[in-house]
Amino acid sequence: MNTIDKKLGMKGDIHSILDRLADLIDTAMTADGGAFVDVEIACDEMRRALGQLRLFADKTDTQLTELATQVAEMRSLATRDPLTGIFNRRGFEYELNRTMATHRRSGEHGVLVMVDLDGFKLVNDTYGHAAGDEVLCRVAQILQDNIRESDVVARMGGDEFAVLLAGASRSQGLVRAEELNRQLNNAFAQWNGRMLALSASLGFQAFGPNDTANKVLQRADAAMYRIKKIKCPKDGGRPPKIDSESATVEDLRAD
Repeated sequence: MNTIDKKLGMKGDIHSILDRLADLIDTAMTADGGAFVDVEIACDEMRRALGQLRLFADKTDTQLTELATQVAEMRSLATRDPLTGIFNRRGFEYELNRTMATHRRSGEHGVLVMVDLDGFKLVNDTYGHAAGDEVLCRVAQILQDNIRESDVVARMGGDEFAVLLAGASRSQGLVRAEELNRQLNNAFAQWNGRMLALSASLGFQAFGPNDTANKVLQRADAAMYRIKKIKCPKDGGRPPKIDSESATVEDLRAD
């Protein structure tokens, strides 16, 4: 094996390959035993080194792609509800804070709608948790089917959901929230041949560029629980049927 072969080799990381390539160039420019290295041989060996670099670059690119995919999957697991596939509380709070930061710069407004299912415990107790899961998935589907791409839907935990209507004015948000109210309270979930009627209480809160995420969440929650108390009196043993005409989102708005 000549001096160039010894310097080049066939293994090593990117730094060692570059070092060998630099040595090879130096060797080609100097005498070896009193005679200059054949330029054609040197070029061939340089091509081999460059080939190694390309293979290394391809391998690195593949590894980076795989790593990016793994990171995206981990981020999704951390911010998505595994049952419904929509955002969880963590993911929603991130999106809410991001949206509100954008609104502070642009001066835009938005609307937050909180959704809590009525009588959900009775579904679990009567038909089992698998039936309850079907109800939760149905609710998530209805909410997703009735929002824009720029809006955000999340399961905040248990039977509570949230909808962020980004960039919506108070009047626009009210119209859209009333539609969500109508859709939810006139829908059913299918379970083992049964049609389980959905019932939900909604809380409505408009917000401006100077509001904070925590305050908006608290006010929307308070609005939702106010209407829930009206619809579900403490002495009632069964969840009431929802009259979406008398329990409009107009009644759910926070002060």
